[in-house]
Amino acid sequence: MIRPSVSEARVAAAIKGALLADAASMGCQHGSGDPEAPEFQDPPAPEGYSSADFPGHYGAGMLSPWGEQLLFAVQYVAKEKAVNVGPMSVALMKWLESDNVGYKDKGLDEFLTCMKAGDRSAELCGNDDNRGT
Repeated sequence: MIRPSVSEARVAAAIKGALLADAASMGCQHGSGDPEAPEFQDPPAPEGYSSADFPGHYGAGMLSPWGEQLLFAVQYVAKEKAVNVGPMSVALMKWLESDNVGYKDKGLDEFLTCMKAGDRSAELCGNDDNRGT
């Protein structure tokens, strides 16, 4: 087995930093507040989702929807010690259908539609999603 040159401690620190940065920036995400005065807003008022719409989510110092997704991925990999697309997709579908999830963006809604239709292939579910390009 080939071991990566990056230490586990560095990976853990990077993940912790990403989660902390996400939570710390919750008060100034997605158009919340005045762009001329971008200081943190408490309570946060991001466009498209809010703590009022999703109780238990998106308050000051809490994760954004994308931070929650990162946390899901980190917890899954920590438990399974691997990324296997099929099983991780099923786990993501179960997580998205649970009471622990707040806002779901268009990509996640499309993913759920595809998974529920029985087409659980990574090649087809989300294949036309070019938002990252």
